[in-house]
Amino acid sequence: MSLDSLEQAIEKLIRTIGHPFTIPFQDIEGIVAGVAYASGDAFGGKFVIHGVPAVGYIDSVILLDLDDEGINTELWLFDSDFTATADNVAFAISDADLKKLLWVIRLTNFADAANNQVAESNNLDLPYIAPEGLLYCQCVTRGVPNIAAANIPMISIRGRSQE
Repeated sequence: MSLDSLEQAIEKLIRTIGHPFTIPFQDIEGIVAGVAYASGDAFGGKFVIHGVPAVGYIDSVILLDLDDEGINTELWLFDSDFTATADNVAFAISDADLKKLLWVIRLTNFADAANNQVAESNNLDLPYIAPEGLLYCQCVTRGVPNIAAANIPMISIRGRSQE
């Protein structure tokens, strides 16, 4: 093992030391039931994830697909408030808001449970800073879902605090 490889391994080990956290599942706010979305549409409105450590790493994101659609979804994470795209409209972010973007997390691998599905994006190791303990979010669909009223999708984040 080279010195560079060893240094990278040590750095990764140090990063993994931290306190794990889980943000409980919350609805993707603003999804209108019974409407047909197009690929590339905003999937719900802006929502805020509260209670994240001020400094940390996002390790995984889980999407509960209670409507059993199994459609690829992107979670756009911002470090501060932004002007959201209206639900069920082609997703468009201003240049100024794009500069607030932390990560785009793609939820594309679904496990089917007959009546619903779960998508996970794991082993992400995505650093973030959220001084107020808030992450600002909006989802984008990459398919054509049509969600029933009682089956609004939910998101959870798991990670490590570096505080």
